Amino acid sequence: MSRPRPRGISLLEVLLAILLVFMAASCLLGLFGSGQGLALRGREYSIATLLAGNRMEELLACPLEDVSPGTGEHSEPYRGYTWEVALHDFEGDLKMLEVLVLSPRGARCALRTLRRTSEFFGIACDPWAGWLVFSVPGDPAVRILQDGSRAAPGPSLPPGPSPARAGGLAGPPGAGFLWVADQVHRNVVYFRQKESGGFEEGEVHALVPPSEVKTPTFAGLASDGFANRLVLADRANRALWILADSPVDSERVRGPLAPREPALGTPAGVAVDGSASVVWVADAEHGCLRQLLVGGEPASPADYEVEPGVGWWNRECFRPEEGMGSPQGVAVNPWSSAVLCVDEGSLHLLEFVPMSAGSYAQVWSRRRLPDDLIQARPSGICLDPFRNVVYLNTRRGQVWKSTLVAPGGFEPIHGGEGE
Repeated sequence: MSRPRPRGISLLEVLLAILLVFMAASCLLGLFGSGQGLALRGREYSIATLLAGNRMEELLACPLEDVSPGTGEHSEPYRGYTWEVALHDFEGDLKMLEVLVLSPRGARCALRTLRRTSEFFGIACDPWAGWLVFSVPGDPAVRILQDGSRAAPGPSLPPGPSPARAGGLAGPPGAGFLWVADQVHRNVVYFRQKESGGFEEGEVHALVPPSEVKTPTFAGLASDGFANRLVLADRANRALWILADSPVDSERVRGPLAPREPALGTPAGVAVDGSASVVWVADAEHGCLRQLLVGGEPASPADYEVEPGVGWWNRECFRPEEGMGSPQGVAVNPWSSAVLCVDEGSLHLLEFVPMSAGSYAQVWSRRRLPDDLIQARPSGICLDPFRNVVYLNTRRGQVWKSTLVAPGGFEPIHGGEGE
């Protein structure tokens, strides 16, 4: 009986096996390589998102006018990642801010947000002459308004490399002087009033900060009644500047001045009492008022933070118990016993009522603004303490008036558009 002959693996079977192993290995290697590529691309997406978020946070922390569109490349350890910042008109005073980051392999992250232009428009009143002076959007000249008359052009900022735009101001007509901030060229202009009426040509004073300090962006001015001391609120550095005497020079400039604990947020207006010994600042970022005492030591130094060579910062953040919105301006009477501030929807009044043993109680009151005034977006505020009248101007160029006694309604006295 014959036995079957043993049979080995044929060459064809060996080749087929090698081919199958090669195909399986190719698939596995392809999957591994693809996974590595996806992981690398995902990592680049994550880094691009992180870099775009960081850039956007930096831009949101500074005024919109300090944002410059442009492109660039990140440094180590993110060399090869490029960024682009763009600003586009959106609607009215809204702009679209866009940040784009691109990785070396083409991973792309784009972040967008809406920013509102943050120009400040000041207003001041002269109770003795019954005059108002205020700035309006897009104009180098301020307006002067007398009771029962139409607004007339006031002094104009001098021309520069680009058209000037008046912003914060201090020292109303009738007091003999007027300070006006130029929001484009970031300086202040001093006008002297003529005895025959009108103003002399303005004197430009550029505030030149140290190299490590940003160029100031002014959000309001305040002066004592004798033009001996001018206080400026600076959004770019989140601080104050004090210019002593007039005209000013570099040796009389103090700043930037800001408390450290708690820190000052974005200032949106400043006011001083009659001697400029008490300074009030509207902190739009933290929704409160801050106080700086200029001069002698306070009764309770532990409650204050010293500002060397200037005075003392009150550590208290002044706000009512129910809170307030983002204050847009602040005003104070000459005795600093009553402080007014306006946010996006309300007028707030803080009064210091004398108590026993020389102490004072804080009494807050609040009045809601009319819808038309809210839509016009309040900016500056001033107080006529002798007639108990408060005036507000807006970012649409309107001026409103209200009395502090009942019934205390709000009345538009300058419509802005068409006037």
